[in-house]
Amino acid sequence: MFKLLLKTRFQMFFASMTQGKKGKNRTTGGKIGMTILFAFLGLYVTFAMAALFISMNLALAGTENEFFPLALALLITLTLTLFGSIFPTKTQIFDSKDNELLISMPIPPKYIFISRLVFLLIINYLLESIVLVPAIICFAIFTGFTLMGFIFTLLVFILVPFLTLSVSSLLAWLISLIASKIKNKTFVTVFLFAIFFGAYMFGAGMIGSFSESDIVTVDLSGFKNAPVIGWGARAMTYGEAVPFLLFLLCCIAPAILAYLLLNRSFIKILTTKKGSVRVKYKEKNEKVSGMFMTLVKKEMKRFATSSAYILNEGMGILMVIIFTIMICVTVVPIKQDIIDTGMDFILPLIGFGVVAFGSSMIMISAPSISLEDKNLWILQSLPVHPHSVLLAKVCCHIIISLPACIVSCIILGVALGLSVLDTAAIIIATSALVVFGAYFGMFLGLCFPKFDWQNENVALKQGFAIFGAMFGGMIWCSLMVGVALLMSFISFALGALIVTLINGAACFGIHTYFHRGGERRFALLKQ
Repeated sequence: MFKLLLKTRFQMFFASMTQGKKGKNRTTGGKIGMTILFAFLGLYVTFAMAALFISMNLALAGTENEFFPLALALLITLTLTLFGSIFPTKTQIFDSKDNELLISMPIPPKYIFISRLVFLLIINYLLESIVLVPAIICFAIFTGFTLMGFIFTLLVFILVPFLTLSVSSLLAWLISLIASKIKNKTFVTVFLFAIFFGAYMFGAGMIGSFSESDIVTVDLSGFKNAPVIGWGARAMTYGEAVPFLLFLLCCIAPAILAYLLLNRSFIKILTTKKGSVRVKYKEKNEKVSGMFMTLVKKEMKRFATSSAYILNEGMGILMVIIFTIMICVTVVPIKQDIIDTGMDFILPLIGFGVVAFGSSMIMISAPSISLEDKNLWILQSLPVHPHSVLLAKVCCHIIISLPACIVSCIILGVALGLSVLDTAAIIIATSALVVFGAYFGMFLGLCFPKFDWQNENVALKQGFAIFGAMFGGMIWCSLMVGVALLMSFISFALGALIVTLINGAACFGIHTYFHRGGERRFALLKQ
């Protein structure tokens, strides 16, 4: 029974990528394409990690800091597996759609619970291998293991996923509990995700800021006694037994605690209908909105009530904020040095490029038609022009993404000491790029809708409209930054004006298409 449950977990996992709506399988070409894509991403990250650890081992081999590459590998592994398993753990254990069906069958609840933990554990091992395997191989080549160190390394590799799975299970349980007490569950999910992602990006930025000479000269001895990562690194590097026992305790104790706590209350967690915030009704007059504004509000409500929509297509908003903070932390302190070298003309270009690249990751309009699915016929039958439906989706993208971009432009303008003219130029050029991104995403979504999905995550992550909006937006953004760079030798304001005119012309062309061929295409769409 346990093997069957575990097999079912993996079948459901692969079905989400290889099946369309109503269980219809993808084509062989589609399956091969998805396999190649995931393999490429895995190999890309693996080789990136290998490059990082090769440089570190070359710099630190034979020094008193030779343990640090393994300590850093443990830190990255713990962060990646924890960050990558909290929300899948919440989905698999607490929010799985087959919970009620399985507990109604004559299956021991502990088998259901353990099968899901084992599934998540295997996923954690895959994530761990991307980071820790390259680190171990590089350390073995450039520094070398002792016999006990190699044995402890294998044991550490086995133990790490138990620690992250236990912590992620407890955090997922806490998130579910908090979300059940709050009216807006989407806010809780997005807020916690933003905290974890922001912390991860900040840590990655701090690691990337160290050069090879910094690693050699900085005192890293404090990491030797750091809980978990320091103990694990000492056990792997020097083969010390006491640090390994401490590491073992840190991994096993939370795992046992999480298992006993969740297994004992598994049925209660799944069957208890937790209370929700009661809203006191207040009588008030409703404001009458026009048809177009009603469509815009409908799109904004659809976005705001879906955490998957926000996290996948609105991630660029968070990236704009993170990039702005990173520029303020890294570039602003050396601003005077840039000015002294006569390179002050690149300061407005840096501000424009940062916000532009962040905004290119916003893809709110691209999947909006695909998400209509069964409700598509309602929009097609409304007494409103089809181009108004399309423009409402475009406006939703602009309204949600533009404020963060404008605020970031103002902050960068002040932090980099730009003139009022250059700051205004950045705001105008960035706004034009945001509007183009909204129109371009809507154009791709209209031409390449994806209705063969079982859950909205497929519509939000897969399909040519999503990939086209992502990579096409980045390529277009690179071209616009290139134009601004060429014109910066004359005047950045001139470059920003040209960028604005180019984007304005592109938006006008797509807008004209919506009024002509776009109307007919939308009317002929079939779910």
